Amino acid sequence: MNANKVNWFARRAALNSTAAVNLIAALEENSRINAELFADSWPLNRFKLIQAWQRQRMAEDYQDFASQEDYFPAIDFFLTELYGDFGFIDRNHDLNKVYPAMVKLLPASMLDTLTDALVFQAHSLRMDMLMAECIQQLRPDLISVQQIDLKLYAELNHRVVAESSRRQQIGEVIKLGKSLVNVADHAILLRLLKMMRVPARAAGFGVLQTFLEQGLSAFQKMPDADYFLHTIEIREAAFIDQLY
Repeated sequence: MNANKVNWFARRAALNSTAAVNLIAALEENSRINAELFADSWPLNRFKLIQAWQRQRMAEDYQDFASQEDYFPAIDFFLTELYGDFGFIDRNHDLNKVYPAMVKLLPASMLDTLTDALVFQAHSLRMDMLMAECIQQLRPDLISVQQIDLKLYAELNHRVVAESSRRQQIGEVIKLGKSLVNVADHAILLRLLKMMRVPARAAGFGVLQTFLEQGLSAFQKMPDADYFLHTIEIREAAFIDQLY
């Protein structure tokens, strides 16, 4: 690499320094979670049941949005990308592998959006892991998501998850939503992201590029993102009121 390219990279890294530092911190936390999830004898099957129940609950609570063409992509994005079956595993692997290229190629606003997603996801996973460990002790007979109901879910939360942590989770998902809105409002950034499909794959972060593009496209299509996020905030707060 010649001196000009090195200097350009250094300038770009400096511009994105805060975003880059925040991203690597979130990545390291998610990497620790990955290692814990797949440790020998850890109750991964219970963890999967907890996550499946949560996705079912959210799908039911937001069916009104899912039934609307303009809002469905956003609901699908949250359920499949943020609450999906270990999609974060591949994303974190990509991040570890191609972090330098991402800092070089992605604008700080996109790095911030990825960080918000990883922070929300790490916090959510930590709570799910606590509940999985609790249900392993409390209900060793539980083998199906159909055996989980609101009463049991509330009991698990009371035992191992602080109400403040649940309310913090709401703030994190709203922050992520607003981050997506802010980037999606700049059409040039979305065009840039679409243009990066091939170079992103070549650099090794095609999965992440797809994650960002789907999220931004979903929020760009919504007629009223503020209303959508406000509704999530209200409904999730009401759900937490039920739990505690």
